[in-house]
Amino acid sequence: MTRPLLPAALRASAAGLHAPEAAVNLLIGHRYWLTRPDFAGEYIGTFPSFTDGTAMAAVCWPEAIAALDRGQLAGSGSENRILRLAASLADGVHPSRSPRRPQQPRRHQPGARGHRDPARRRTPPRPRPAMRCITLAAPETRHGRSPPAPHLAL
Repeated sequence: MTRPLLPAALRASAAGLHAPEAAVNLLIGHRYWLTRPDFAGEYIGTFPSFTDGTAMAAVCWPEAIAALDRGQLAGSGSENRILRLAASLADGVHPSRSPRRPQQPRRHQPGARGHRDPARRRTPPRPRPAMRCITLAAPETRHGRSPPAPHLAL
């Protein structure tokens, strides 16, 4: 299928289905992936409509994302994210299957100045010892009874 007919064929195939239509419009609006012959030739299939023979096209999203992960499709970071996002919209392919993780800022990396290792947190304060009551013996009075002893908490 020629390049000018490909967007119309993709739109015709996704018409009436909200998520695939959004994905196709994102891909068409971004323009990069549809201009690549390796992407359009291998991951977009064309077929006639069952009712009137209109040219239609569909993207095989899981295969395209798998090729992106294997490095068979190359693009800039934003181009790859657009393809992943479109696949996520259309087919439910999770967009963050990228083998690379974004870099953390230097201050959060182990060994960096100011880095706090969660495993080396400050020890919690020691619990206070339990309160003990000590009774002091009072001196005997003249009548043989001692007054009540005061209780002191230590």
